[in-house]
Amino acid sequence: IDFVTGNAVSPFNDIQRSNITGSKQINHLRAYGNDLFVSTDYGLSIINMDRREVSDSYLNVSSDGSANVFYASVLSQDGDSIFVASQKGLLSAPYSPGVNLRDYNSWKLYGSADGLPAGDTKAVGRLGDVIYAGVNGKGVYYFNGTQWNVTSMTTGGEVRSISDGDQSMTLTVDYNIFKVNSNSSIEVYTTGYYYSPSDALLDKDGLLWFVQSNYGIGYYPTPSANVVGIGAPVGPFTSDSYRLKYIDSKVVNFRGGLNASYGSIYRESAVMYLGNDDIWSANTIYNGFPSQTRDLLDGALHPASGKWYFSTYGYGVLKFDPITQTSVLYSDTTVGPLKQLYTTGLTTDNLGTVWICGHSQVDRTADKPFLYAIDPLGNWSSFKAVQDRGKYPLEIVVDQQMNKWLRFDASGGIRGLMMFKEINKSLGTSTQIYFNVDDASGALPDINVNTIDVDKTGQVWIGTNQGICVFTNPSQIKSYSIPKAYLPIVDGFPLFFDKQINCIKTDGANRKWVGTPDGVFLLSSDGLQTIYHFNESNSPMINNNVNTITINEQTGEVFFGTDRGVISYRNDATTTPTGEEYSNVKIFPNPVPRDFDGWVGISGLANNSRVKITDIAGKLTYETPASGGTASWNLKDYTGRRATAGVYLIFNATDDGSEKYVGKIAVQD
Repeated sequence: IDFVTGNAVSPFNDIQRSNITGSKQINHLRAYGNDLFVSTDYGLSIINMDRREVSDSYLNVSSDGSANVFYASVLSQDGDSIFVASQKGLLSAPYSPGVNLRDYNSWKLYGSADGLPAGDTKAVGRLGDVIYAGVNGKGVYYFNGTQWNVTSMTTGGEVRSISDGDQSMTLTVDYNIFKVNSNSSIEVYTTGYYYSPSDALLDKDGLLWFVQSNYGIGYYPTPSANVVGIGAPVGPFTSDSYRLKYIDSKVVNFRGGLNASYGSIYRESAVMYLGNDDIWSANTIYNGFPSQTRDLLDGALHPASGKWYFSTYGYGVLKFDPITQTSVLYSDTTVGPLKQLYTTGLTTDNLGTVWICGHSQVDRTADKPFLYAIDPLGNWSSFKAVQDRGKYPLEIVVDQQMNKWLRFDASGGIRGLMMFKEINKSLGTSTQIYFNVDDASGALPDINVNTIDVDKTGQVWIGTNQGICVFTNPSQIKSYSIPKAYLPIVDGFPLFFDKQINCIKTDGANRKWVGTPDGVFLLSSDGLQTIYHFNESNSPMINNNVNTITINEQTGEVFFGTDRGVISYRNDATTTPTGEEYSNVKIFPNPVPRDFDGWVGISGLANNSRVKITDIAGKLTYETPASGGTASWNLKDYTGRRATAGVYLIFNATDDGSEKYVGKIAVQD
């Protein structure tokens, strides 16, 4: 929970950090004076707002003591009764210091005998001294003190929330918001601008505020006025994250996805971008993309034209103009080079050619191209697979020799890896080398390949369901001579030999970030040492299942895509582009405050060079190699003592000495 006061945001993590087992999802908030009633998947917690602490909790409120999800709660007008919409039905109990709400016997469960029909009841609220409950598909019911009776407010539909008030209350039902007044008049707020509001309330000035998952928060001044104030917290507008990439100085989050059988999930097309200004933006079917498209999986920039190409699973390829915010859809039904509706991975090679993977999801016997290329002039070419499994690629990565590496889906026995190199684009001829677990075909540790990454030395790292393998010299791989993949050995066993590897990403210091279902690992450049292991229990990670990773190469910030959204970590390694050494050196913090207890970062240096820090007289204080283009100083000298107050000099140079840098940093007393 975040408490917002003015411009200050204060996190409240007591529930998250509690030793309660099972889900701690928060479903509903209701404030009464200084108390905040929090309905959760484990029950109900009450937070004292003055002390900012949980004053009481009620868990496993059910007849057999098993878990019971609380969806919403409300107090009666005089505060002597509490009503709760729960997974096991609508409950009520007296609310006073002498009543033990942890005891299920203190509660009453309502049913058909009380006039409340069976159905999914997730909303409860109050207007004046009357309690209301929403039964999905049946309507809104009110309680007369002994029985529940149906109202004429709305019939059917999904009742998502009911607020509380003495003069009016709000209901969110399907695509509408109803404001119900004490004189029984009803005002309806509806518009095509939003789709499924999940909650709404009236503030003291009469403004109706609502929340909608894809658009954040908005409000209506009056029922007839337009929605204003649409906004969301800084970040991606959804928690969906299928693939993260760093393209054109932006972190790009592709929202789409596939089900366990590599079929469609029909998620609305959307791409989210994070620039160096720390502002997220997005293109969706409401903003630049065709409304019918779904399951957008990947994208690449065509440098010569400035256009983006996006793959969709079942709808073809989108060519998008970021200036005009317009798109052209290529599909197998249009006049053009694309022969498939199902497309997956994309990338751009060093020559500016965009490569697109075509997937034969529907017609697995069709002899269609599996790979398309768009050269810098906009000319298309295509290639067909020489083996059946080559028809089902999911991802494409280009190595330093311009070889294209592709992995395939794991359904129907079609698995593995391929190294591709075009021979003649106009003729569609190529060399295709396929890898599997056989010794003569690369000896992969497992046939299920989940990720491919090329490190700073040109080595190709492969993540599988049974650990990691490496092709250390791709130039030696020939169709007639395929070397076995190298298996890094740690403590006598292959690296992560018993663990599923979801993703691998190399940082500016050639270290490997590895995403797994058990969190993320940072490994040394050779993979033999674990530097960090972050998970939910030892860090702010929001979910242990890390599906995708990318890195902002300018700042070193590492982004992790998980089942619950995206979170980032400020890494100490960056990549300085060739020729831009020392063009934008940053030292932070500088000056160093007296009470600062962290590390000083120095970015924009020559990649993997040595950094020397001396006092003003030239006496060496500290020396360290840069991690990519960034170095860090813990403000200590070689004896382990904190550096005394004063001015220090920073010296750095490229390997050949052609470029040099001298900077200053002040340590305050």
